[in-house]
Amino acid sequence: KMKVNEITSAIMKLEFKDLEEVQKTLTYCRDKEFKVGAKVSFLRKKSGKRIYGLIDRINQKSIGVTSEEDGGWKVSKSLLRLEV
Repeated sequence: KMKVNEITSAIMKLEFKDLEEVQKTLTYCRDKEFKVGAKVSFLRKKSGKRIYGLIDRINQKSIGVTSEEDGGWKVSKSLLRLEV
């Protein structure tokens, strides 16, 4: 098993084309963790408030999140953070 600093060092030596492949793999690994019913949060830009909720639907580019306090939201996958 590689250590994080070894991985970082290896990434720094890659060419742009190879970096794109690494990015695709990382995005895939992150996205497969998003499942209906998972607890997630995101930061609302206007107020700076962190919204907590559950995933209720998954679309190709966005995820539906329902929050008891703040209602329903359609959020980009890149803005979501899984909560444990």
